[in-house]
Amino acid sequence: FSAPDREFVEFPCLKHGEDENLRFVQTMNVPHRRSGAIYVAWTEAERLTALRLLEEHTQKQTPAIWLNPPELYQREPSLGAGARGAVLVDGEIVVEPWLFAVAQALHARQNGAKLRLQSTVTKAYRKSGCWQLDVSGPDGPVTVSA
Repeated sequence: FSAPDREFVEFPCLKHGEDENLRFVQTMNVPHRRSGAIYVAWTEAERLTALRLLEEHTQKQTPAIWLNPPELYQREPSLGAGARGAVLVDGEIVVEPWLFAVAQALHARQNGAKLRLQSTVTKAYRKSGCWQLDVSGPDGPVTVSA
């Protein structure tokens, strides 16, 4: 949600990833929860930055709202004193990271991938527009294109 401009490559990638991740966790029955993300402003400079972030989200038509201090503390009563407000960005999901990785590995295996669980990536580099990973392990060395 911090992509600076809709025309930059980052924003479409983030948006696509958000949609794909949600679809993946639903399909693979990975426990998840929609929570949103809160950017808390503790200083006047951070408050101004947060308001610019809110404006960017409004321009990108992504759901975000400003929480004034009373609204913020009602939502997050354990938050330390002194917050000047916050931007609540809707759409974030929380997933236990190990379950997500295990679900991805299971999905890959179901689609023909061989899992090399005792291997080490020894080198990563770009070649002809693709990532190349040199991997070593009990099954011997291999180069993987990704």
